[in-house]
Amino acid sequence: MWSAQALQDQYDITIVTAKLESLRLLNSQYGTNVDETKVSVIQTGIPIWLRSNRYGDALRGAWFQRSLRNILTCFDLVISAYNLVDAPVPVIQFIADFSWDDAERRRLHPEKGWKGFIHGNNPVRSLYLAAVHKLGGDVSAKQVLNNSWKIISNSRFSAEILKERYDVESDVIYPPVAGKFPIIPWHKKQSRFVALGRISPEKKLEKVVRILEEVRKLGHEVELDILGNWENSEYGKQFYLWARKKGRWIVFHGDCRGEKKTQLLTQARYGLHGCTGEAFGIAVAEMIKAGCLPFVPGEGGPVEIVEDKRLVYTSQGAAVGKIAAVLESDTLQKMLHSHVINRQSAFSAERFMNKLRKLASKR
Repeated sequence: MWSAQALQDQYDITIVTAKLESLRLLNSQYGTNVDETKVSVIQTGIPIWLRSNRYGDALRGAWFQRSLRNILTCFDLVISAYNLVDAPVPVIQFIADFSWDDAERRRLHPEKGWKGFIHGNNPVRSLYLAAVHKLGGDVSAKQVLNNSWKIISNSRFSAEILKERYDVESDVIYPPVAGKFPIIPWHKKQSRFVALGRISPEKKLEKVVRILEEVRKLGHEVELDILGNWENSEYGKQFYLWARKKGRWIVFHGDCRGEKKTQLLTQARYGLHGCTGEAFGIAVAEMIKAGCLPFVPGEGGPVEIVEDKRLVYTSQGAAVGKIAAVLESDTLQKMLHSHVINRQSAFSAERFMNKLRKLASKR
């Protein structure tokens, strides 16, 4: 949506999607201002049963790729905002994560239980991926990357993985963080932590709770606001019941958007992120834009988002120590808050759109 908004005044833009959504609805969800009179939308021919299924991402992606073959021939430039697209015209590939690389996905986000089995390295999974690979055109990821006009990584972390695994170079453009966050003076913020995003196992929210439990044992009576829908999955419901037993210092706010989300983020002094190996970490960038001090794991894109070692931890114990050091020093808090304010412009929507306009003008 931000790509379409960036280019809609200079080019004829068409959004090609597997699931048709109202541009008005998408504008409200992502804070964009895409003009319905300037941007067309095409829905590809994916069966309804597959389009709406929670499972079968690889099959859906392959079917989508197959349906693109005839559509994309009439365009001058294709921008893939997510996953790899093989097209007969120049392509700008935006690398958002490594869900399309099964081995790298397993390394970065190992799963347990039933999901760990069906997504693991086993004969059934191998046959399934071989079949969808044939359906999608039997073109390897390395071929698609090598045939692309430009590859854009969402972090230096992602760019290094691409270079190591596929020997391809990519530019880095950080994703845009939508919304306007008012700057609240540090002394008016509350000594609370926020955690936001999808409530799922790879986000490691149990680790977030355990870290703050230890911080509280040191005498810091901090509280935690959790922003995210816990009701739409069995894991979320189990996590909710587990966390509720820890005490009233953990507050669940559900799926927060708009003004409520902005208010919770800007009022909190601190953020705590648990997910390791993320390609970027949009939740962390949102914390930065809101003026929070986010503490993040030592592997993944969030490290370069915060860009300060005092906000990066490599173990649960290290996280407790670093958080306590900040909580106990007014001087350190103010220094880090100034640093965070200076980082905000790196993730602005305007910066993203300007970089994309410059890139598109070179074709």
